[in-house]
Amino acid sequence: MKFEERFYYNKELEMALNEFFGVKFRGGKSKYYGLAAAFSDPKFTKKAMKDVIKKIRKRVDELIPEDERLKEMILIELDYLEKTVDKIDKENVDWRIIASLIHLIATLLGYDWLYGIPNRHVIYSQTENQKRIDYKNKNSDEYKKFLEGLLGKTNCTLDERKRIILELKDSGFTIPHIALIMNTSEWKIQKIIKK
Repeated sequence: MKFEERFYYNKELEMALNEFFGVKFRGGKSKYYGLAAAFSDPKFTKKAMKDVIKKIRKRVDELIPEDERLKEMILIELDYLEKTVDKIDKENVDWRIIASLIHLIATLLGYDWLYGIPNRHVIYSQTENQKRIDYKNKNSDEYKKFLEGLLGKTNCTLDERKRIILELKDSGFTIPHIALIMNTSEWKIQKIIKK
């Protein structure tokens, strides 16, 4: 793969970084908002990756004070990822980065010791204020436009809704996730699936 083919206008990377750093209209710092074209520069991409690794390290320190093994595994993987990112403008390390990120995801989801089953329970929770933010954003016109882009029109017939719901279920989505995507209750999703 040519060097130029590895670095290009990258909206997906911009959006991933915006998740970490936020955008101005959402109250964030807007550090990478609107800079998808800048990822065609390997040095800029390297800096962006190092910024996100630094932010992940900080969040790991906040979230995982008790479990030394988990913290150690995450920090080892972040060290490896950072060293690999350092080579991004010198050699093709794309698959090493992908593998490192997959390993990091596995560790964060509780997998360890190469057993292929979780060795830790992962618990996610929200404050009441965070729940309100989710509710507000989920019911915004912006979110509905996002879903339309993802699923096509949302004002569809029951047959179309059932087809979409069954496709999502076959793709591995859970009932709560399907309900969120379809902007309806879990009860309605279960009822449609049973028909």
